This record gives sequence, structure tokens and C-alpha cells, in this order.
Amino acid sequence: MTTGKPAQDERLQKGFKTGIVGIVLNGLLAAGKLSVGLLYGNNAILTDGVNNLTDAGTSAAAAAGFAFSRKKPAGRRLPIIPGWNTSADYSCLSYCVCRRFRS
Repeated sequence: MTTGKPAQDERLQKGFKTGIVGIVLNGLLAAGKLSVGLLYGNNAILTDGVNNLTDAGTSAAAAAGFAFSRKKPAGRRLPIIPGWNTSADYSCLSYCVCRRFRS
């Protein structure tokens, strides 16, 4: 089944808007949880705040992907840039943050 150009544009626009909403909401959740975690010295809430912060980063990547997919290809190959291995690197980041604020 093929979709027409208007349906594809609408899907890209909805995906981009959803990414922006994810950034805002996860950013607010992260700010609140990090503040409460720091205020009360609770590592569980701190780690959950870091998790929400990484979720906001994932939403930013999704929004950027939808934005870039609207553009016409350049006609040349782009270099492969290695990124973060989400699971391992974010787990390490959460561990380091918890160790830093531990009593």
C-alpha cells in the first residue's frame, strides 16, 4: 500500500509535534524529579529524573529525525557518526549521578 504526498507530510508533521511534546513534558518531569531528589537526598527519585532527562533526549532525536526526513536528500552519502549505546551509556550515567550525590 502506498501513501500519497499529503498523507506522508501529515504523518511527518504529527511525528515532529509529538517529539516536541515529549521534550517539554519529559523535561518538566526531569526538572521536578531532580529537584525533589536533590532536596531530599533520595537516589531513587534522582535516578528517575535522569531517566526522564534521557527520555527528553530521545524525543529530541525523534523530532530531529522527523524534521530531517522532510528535506530532500543531498545526493551524496553522509559519514557514519557513532552514537551512544543507549542502554549501557545511560546506565553508566545514572550510576555516576547517583554516586555523586550519595551521602
